[in-house]
Amino acid sequence: VAVLATLTSGVVAGLAPALRASSGDASGLLAQARTVRGGGGLSGATLVVAEVALTVVLLAGGVLLLQSMASLLNRDLGFEADAVVTLDMSLSQGRFWEDPSLVSDYWDQAMERVNAIPGVVSVAAGTGVPTGGGGATFIGLPDDPNVEGGARYRVINDTYFTTLGSTLVAGRPFGVEDQQGSPRVAIINRSMAERFWPGQDPIGQVVKAPSMEEYWFGGEAPWITVVGVVEDLREFGHEDEPSPTLYTLYRQIPQLSTGVTVLVKAPPSEVGRIAQLAPGEVLSVDPSIPVDVGFLDARLAELLRERRLLTGTLVGFAIVALALAGLGLYGLLAFAVVSRSRELALRAALGADRTDLAHLVGRAAAGVVGIGLLLGAAGAFVLRRVLNPYLVEVTLLDPLTGAWIVIALLAGALAAVFGPVLRAARMDPGEALRSP
Repeated sequence: VAVLATLTSGVVAGLAPALRASSGDASGLLAQARTVRGGGGLSGATLVVAEVALTVVLLAGGVLLLQSMASLLNRDLGFEADAVVTLDMSLSQGRFWEDPSLVSDYWDQAMERVNAIPGVVSVAAGTGVPTGGGGATFIGLPDDPNVEGGARYRVINDTYFTTLGSTLVAGRPFGVEDQQGSPRVAIINRSMAERFWPGQDPIGQVVKAPSMEEYWFGGEAPWITVVGVVEDLREFGHEDEPSPTLYTLYRQIPQLSTGVTVLVKAPPSEVGRIAQLAPGEVLSVDPSIPVDVGFLDARLAELLRERRLLTGTLVGFAIVALALAGLGLYGLLAFAVVSRSRELALRAALGADRTDLAHLVGRAAAGVVGIGLLLGAAGAFVLRRVLNPYLVEVTLLDPLTGAWIVIALLAGALAAVFGPVLRAARMDPGEALRSP
């Protein structure tokens, strides 16, 4: 496809000049070669204007996506993803479904073994950890059993927030007093507190999670007391918008803890070694349960893969377009200098100095770039609408965007204009008039 497109482009580009050259007789072409042209028109300027306009559109899109990427990466995720090893496991064997107490026992032993590895800072576990899946539930309140809207539902252990470096803003964390059979407790995020208890203290409030828990409690989900509030976590990466989230304790509902990710916080210098040792420690608890090892920051980066690909592709096209526009502008002006050499020589003979000749060529270049810039600005507004779903906290009129585009175009135009302008300024009038 690339070869065919290249050949087709070459044929189409050469067709018009070939037809024009073949339409006249030889004597007419020779006579035209010795004519003093005059005027300010540039043959082929339309194509170069189109190149400049396309460059403006691609540069605008590339810069906007780069700014959006920067805005996303500067967002506070609510957790720390660096130097965290992930161990994904699923307790799918029948014995865990028949006896839920075995689930809690397994996780306790697995985390204890991993935590004993020298160098480990902290170990936690949960369902739907950041960048993972997880469930969602309808919410029931004492005065409204069918609240409109629900919440994300996560099952975690006691050290989950400390391992991720998340901040508890109110209440208490889960403690040793929260066991299976004791009153159900939960921690909620700030968004859930503001959504269901606006202007109130959420600590001590009770809530139900019917769609997630009714099945396991004979059709009647128990009341859960809110004991803490944590800052919002962007659990699905930088592009995620915080939403109400309910965190329950794995010991109190082991039935929903069969698919869990263990999080191992390690020093940056030790994370590779610990990633190699941790699976063996988990397998020593139960060799029949497979372990999938990964890194939380790598999983987080994977969520931005599509955006990185789009941004890199558009920026790459913009760079190529800028180079092509510069080459086109150079070729256009170089041809203009050669084809108008007799005119420039005559102007020099009539008193025009080298600066005037340079300005003549430079003004032609400025006209091409100026028209291309205006047309490109109009195209950029259209592209802005197409890219709108990918733009974050940026607008087309951002001064930084405009500054980068102008700087890039000026640099490309100056590089392209320098050679032809220098040639026009150094032209020898006598030699140009004597040339055939």
